Amino acid sequence: MTSTTAATPVVSVIMPVYNAARYVAAAVESVLVQSFTDFEFIITDDGSTDDSLNILRYYTSDARLILRTQEHQGHLPPLNHGWQQARGRYVARMDADDISLPERFAKQVAYLETHPAVAVVGGAARILTDKGLSQEELRYPAEPAAVREALLDYSPLVHPAVMMRREALAAVGGYRLAFSQAEDYDLWLRLSDSFDLANLEDIVLYYRVHPEQISVQSACQQVMAMLGAQASASSRRRFGKDAAADVATIDFVALLKMGMPRTQIESGLLKLVGGRARNLLREGSPDVAWNLINKLSKIIKQHGSRDGKAALALLAARASFLQGMRWHGLAWAGEACILRPRYLILGLIWIAHRLAVPKAA
Repeated sequence: MTSTTAATPVVSVIMPVYNAARYVAAAVESVLVQSFTDFEFIITDDGSTDDSLNILRYYTSDARLILRTQEHQGHLPPLNHGWQQARGRYVARMDADDISLPERFAKQVAYLETHPAVAVVGGAARILTDKGLSQEELRYPAEPAAVREALLDYSPLVHPAVMMRREALAAVGGYRLAFSQAEDYDLWLRLSDSFDLANLEDIVLYYRVHPEQISVQSACQQVMAMLGAQASASSRRRFGKDAAADVATIDFVALLKMGMPRTQIESGLLKLVGGRARNLLREGSPDVAWNLINKLSKIIKQHGSRDGKAALALLAARASFLQGMRWHGLAWAGEACILRPRYLILGLIWIAHRLAVPKAA
């Protein structure tokens, strides 16, 4: 661990690292070259088994960098330890595979200094892939009122692009382990009970997307945690009590106990995880896509309703046809028809319609 400067910094940057050797040098350097220099950089290596730790040690000559190591625990314990140990009045998030633009901290500090009611400020991000910088951007509502409205449906902030007031984090207790993979969404909802949240219009981060990242591999858990965050926020608004207060892990059964209808859980999983799987197929990542579908299949088959299982079969059939696996797709379609015979009737109507429409000359 390196020594820190004696003066209390304005910003504390927290970044967990786990097996990010391919990207972590660029991430660290993007922080160290910020135009706003009054910060400490708290990095926790979470038991990496690749060369991440050796790469991080190269940068410890910078007195602003504080390097911690621990056995692998997942990304949430380092985040909570980071903000709890932070000396700055603002806490900036950073991920080990992203790149912060040079003016990011300066712009976010200036915003928080002039908007005392805002506890969290994010910003726009541009997608970065292994092929290079994309033209695709992540843009969410900027004004606090619009962010508050969007929070009812989704997480309208890019997590590794935010800067937060440390005192606000302490007031709500930081990240909750039960909401792993959607811990940011749960945090925004709890913070919004007492504070405003906002986004800068400027692009402040290059957000890396790659098939092996945590948010892809844990899509099912992420969606259930998102649904749990919504149910938790709803119970606080309606009853003044947090339905997730005593929940250790958010899963299908926990969501049912929190009062969420089975059909709503199924719908959320099928829409969000299914959509992600189809996108991965179109992007040429069939192994990752079918990994998601198989994980979703286990959950729906164990806990879902008959309609949910039929909808899952249709999803798998569409994915099979999209990948050119016709016989596989027909098998899944047959399962859907067995579960819900009306699908067979609808299919026959569709085939008849296609046969009745004359082909263009």
